[in-house]
Parts: sequence; structure tokens; C-alpha cells
Amino acid sequence: MNTLQEHNSPPPHVTLRERCQELGIPTWRYSASGHVLDAPEDDGAAGRLARTTTVERLVEGAVARWTREETPGIREIAPGFWLVPMVEEHRRRRRAFTVALMLAPESMESDTTKTALSELGEKASACQIRAEAVAIHDVRTVEVVARSLGWFHEDLGHIEESGRAVEVFSSQLAESYEEINLLYSLERSMNDLEQPQRYVDRACQELLKTLNYNWIGAYFMRGEGAARVLAGLSVIAGRIPCPRAVFEVTVAECMNTLEQDAVAIIEGEDGGPLTMGGEHALAHLVGSGGSTVGIIIAGGKRGDDVEANAADMKLLEAAAGYTSIIIENARLYEVQRDMFLGTLEALTAAIDAKDPYTRGHSQRVAHISQQISLALGYEERDAERVRIAGLVHDVGKIGIPESILRATGRLTDEQFEVMKEHPAIGHHILRDIPTLDDILPAVLHHHERFDGRGYPSGLAGEDIPTVARIVCLADAFDAMSSTRTYRKQMTRPAVLEEVERCAGSQFDSNIVRAFQMVDLSLYDNMLRGHQMESDVHASDVTAEAA
Repeated sequence: MNTLQEHNSPPPHVTLRERCQELGIPTWRYSASGHVLDAPEDDGAAGRLARTTTVERLVEGAVARWTREETPGIREIAPGFWLVPMVEEHRRRRRAFTVALMLAPESMESDTTKTALSELGEKASACQIRAEAVAIHDVRTVEVVARSLGWFHEDLGHIEESGRAVEVFSSQLAESYEEINLLYSLERSMNDLEQPQRYVDRACQELLKTLNYNWIGAYFMRGEGAARVLAGLSVIAGRIPCPRAVFEVTVAECMNTLEQDAVAIIEGEDGGPLTMGGEHALAHLVGSGGSTVGIIIAGGKRGDDVEANAADMKLLEAAAGYTSIIIENARLYEVQRDMFLGTLEALTAAIDAKDPYTRGHSQRVAHISQQISLALGYEERDAERVRIAGLVHDVGKIGIPESILRATGRLTDEQFEVMKEHPAIGHHILRDIPTLDDILPAVLHHHERFDGRGYPSGLAGEDIPTVARIVCLADAFDAMSSTRTYRKQMTRPAVLEEVERCAGSQFDSNIVRAFQMVDLSLYDNMLRGHQMESDVHASDVTAEAA
């Protein structure tokens, strides 16, 4: 996950010591237990004098006493040598001391200064001159400067805390934005119930962009709880540390060891090939219908912080929750769709059964219509809609008398006018079913001709809906390929020749070219099966009559 970089401002004690150095005031930094952390700079105005053993021993003694005092105060460690303590605290606990040394004029005549200067040898004169320049304080100015430095130190501490708070808030805000952006992106992808695998792929890609992990993977078991389209599916975003087959086996084994409704951190050997190199993996099970159906897993965290954090877990948990929802919805959608299509197939089978010579006609037209669509470049989803159009194209025949449907020989003009009503009847039957809005044009116009001589509306060319032009060809092909009451089935070469001859007149030439690319082997199997059923039915009818 992308986080804000920490600010580059120095800690308060560093800024404080820099300001004191500019004022000619040497400073030390000691730990809360009294151990020196930093000494005065050598080149400060009184720095050389402060770094002598004589002065530092006096400072260490004062600090040792302060460590035992609840409220350390200003202390004169030698004539004219004033020490000012500034306590650093964090959450009300003493963390360190910054100690400032302020010199009064009398300090220059004290035995402490003489002893200290003697340690410096030939540098003593220069050091004394520089020290005299800053030895300007008295008791009053020491108190005033000490109070000012204390305020300054407190203000720096408050600024640091405020900066840290802003930093944390900004980081949390960035994490919240990324979380909201991820969830919004996933929510927008949840509408495609027919192809939930697209959502899963999108979810993995979005997680990869949001989390600082090298790869995101998802795997779904085969079973009753999952949508059929997801069963056995694995989706990977990024580069996994093992072959896909190994990934699938490994995560399937991991699923048996994890708890539902909780993010798991898989460490080292527990993750096998997924955690090579000592990396961890984050995982969350995906449930549906009260059972586990899959898993979403992230591995190979990168960046400075390679530990799993709450934000990582929260986003993975949210993605798994959304995935559970779409899987459950997709599963219910599959059930509803199966029931709906089963009802349509039962209806069309009942219509086909009214005439033994048209048994299976709607199913075969549906198959050929779908294959033509795929040859035209339709996606699977759209080709399935065309298949449904072919399945229900003759539903209007339920309103046509059986005497006409079963008539032997060619229909009379009066009978044909009645037969021509079946597209409008079918359209009327299906028009109030919202999910069939894109199917209705095929039901109403599948007997239109490309040259405009068809019915019921006499549409021509591109004015005929494409789905109707597809079903028109599939319908005519099956009619010529099967036996009817008024003629025997035509040979395959004769049918194909007739289709090509009618390109541009009865049929759209583009659709004829797509049809010529269709593999008819499955169609032929369907046709043989339906003919056998018709023969058995005819034999049963004859036996009953006898």
C-alpha cells in the first residue's frame, strides 16, 4: 500500500542544540539514566572549555543528581558555571536530558576555569578569549534564558507531536482513500453475474495495485456452493513464486487449515512454495451458502515494512467479502437462469411435439444460431442470447391450430395466412418478460427476407435486426435438412447450394459467409437423435392405432 513519506524535520533536541550553539551556549544530551549521548561541538564559543575533563565531570555530577529528582532545576556547578536542564518526555515518561551551560563573567576568574584551561595547553588563550565573549550572564539572565529555552523546547516538542499526528492522520487518510477506492472499484464490477470470473480477475488486479505485495491469487474449489463458472478456476495477478499447478495444489491444501471470516498470516514452511525466501502470505477464505468455496491470497510483501499490517488485512478481508457476495449472487442467478431456460425449453419442446416432423427443431435452430454468432465474432455471452432467440423463435406456433401444423402437403393460401401470424403471436406472448427484450426482434422478424419480400413487416436489408437475420438462416437450414409432411429432407450438398443461391435475396450475404464456417458435426448428431425419437414416437402411435 502506498503511504506518505515521513517528514524530514530534525528532532526537537537537535534543533534546540543548534540554536544554543548559535547563542554561544554549549549543550550536552544525556539519557534518562545519566549516560552521555552527545557532547558540545568543539568549535563552539565555549565548546572547547565545556569539553574539558574538569567541566564534564562537574556536568556529569549534576546530571546524576537530576536523574533522581522529580523536577530538575537550574544548578550552579562552579562559580559562574550555570547548568540548565531541559527534560525530554514521551507519553509522560522521561526519555533524555538536554543540558545547557551558561557562563557568568566571574566564571573566567574561577579555579574551575583555570584548571580547565590548563588542560588545553597552547589552545588555552584562544579558548579563554572566546569563552569571555559569551560569559555575559548573571542569575537574572540565566533564569530568563532558561525559561525561554524551556518554552522553545516545549514548542518544538508540540510541533513534533503535531507533525507526527498529522503524519499518522495523513497516512490513515491515504489508506482510507485507497480502501474506499478499491471497494468502489470492486462494487462497480459486481453487476456481471453471468461472468463472475471477470470480477475475480478485476479484484486481484485492484488488490495488486493497492497492496504492496508482489502477487495476488484466487482459487475456487469444485463443489455445490460455488458458481459453476468459477469451479476449479485460479486467477493470478503478478508473478507467483511457483508454477500455477503447484500454486493450485498448495492453496487447496492451505484452505483446509484456515478459519472462515478471518485473515490468516501464513509464515515460512506453512506456506510451502508460496512463502519461499521466508516471506509471509496473507490469506482469506471465500464462502458461499455456508461453506468454503475459495481463497484469496497475497504474497511477497515489498517495501521497507515487510510485516503484514491491519490495513493489508482489512483490504483483503473486504475483497474476500465482496467476492463471497458476488459468488452467492452468481450461484442464485445460475439457478434462476437454469429454471427459466428449462421452462423455455419445455415450452418449445411441447410446441415441437405438436408436429412429430418438427421434433427438436427449436433446439437445432438455437444451436446453429449460436454457432453463426460465434463465427461472426460475438462474445460467448452475446452468442448465448442469440441461442435463446433461436430456441423461442417459434413459440407463437402455440396459437396455431394443430390441423395446420400437422397438415399434409403444402398449405392452402388461407392456411398459410394463419401460419404467418405465429411471429406476432410469439412476440405478444413474450413481450412482457423483461429479460427477453433483446430476443423479441428475432421472434417477430425471423421470416423477413433480405430483399424485403418476407413477413410480417416486409423489412429489408439492414432494417431487419441482425439477430432475426441469423435465426432466419438457421431456421431455413434446419427446415431443408429435416423431413416435413410435404417433402423429404434435402441432401446436405443441396441444402448448402440453396443457402448460397439465396445469399443476398432471402439471406444476408455476410451471415451466409459466417454460416459456411460453422462446424455442423454436433448439429448432425442432434438431428439424428431427434429423428430416432420421431421414429420411436411414430411406431408407438401406429401400435396404439392397431
